[in-house]
Amino acid sequence: MRFPFKGWRTILEPFRRSIRNKLIATMVLLVAVPVLFVTLLAAENTRTSVETEVIESNVSRMTWAGGYLEERFDQLNNIIYTMLINESFNDYSRKLDDPNLSVAFNAQKGLTGLIASILYSNVKYLNGIQLYVKESGKIITVNGMNSDVVSRKDIPYPFGELFSQNIDYTIVNGKSGRSFYLVRSVNRFEDHARLGGLSLEIDWRNMENTLSLLSPDHDQSVFIASGQGDMLYQPEGPTPPSILWAIG
Repeated sequence: MRFPFKGWRTILEPFRRSIRNKLIATMVLLVAVPVLFVTLLAAENTRTSVETEVIESNVSRMTWAGGYLEERFDQLNNIIYTMLINESFNDYSRKLDDPNLSVAFNAQKGLTGLIASILYSNVKYLNGIQLYVKESGKIITVNGMNSDVVSRKDIPYPFGELFSQNIDYTIVNGKSGRSFYLVRSVNRFEDHARLGGLSLEIDWRNMENTLSLLSPDHDQSVFIASGQGDMLYQPEGPTPPSILWAIG
């Protein structure tokens, strides 16, 4: 323990004996402290500037990608509107529960064919289309080369939110996580009574080209969340909990 003490004494001894040395030390301190302060301030300003530049660049790319996503969702919404305003669609829907079994069967067949035609015209974007009629509980599903008609007493997935939350439009994540449903209510024109729902199943991979515009770095994550903050799609796998906590 005595060696460090002696070492310090040896270093400080010249400054004790000489006023000149004291003045030199004082001048060095007076110069070094401001220089150190300026250096630290410059480093902080540089860090803040780079951070701001990165944030602004990311926001710009997000705005750009968001515009493309909005355009894609507009295209998908137009598919639904095309069906809802189609005279044959509305005519078949009215006759689907007709007491005359022959009329009801032809309406069901016509609806299935119409939905299949819409699906095949947009097969690049869609995995499948579902029509749910609440009064009868019928569900017409067309996907790929298959079509199916079943009846259920309960409200099927993914139409539950339309009725439980009394909303006209929602996006529901698929159970597998590989697709999502764009769901819209089907209302009677005269009194706006809710008759059922129409859903489009879309593969999340159709959105990856748009997300790639963000060009995330290795330490960045890209994901899509709902308006309520629920995670819908994470192309790079689960987002670390620390990031989810940071965004609230």
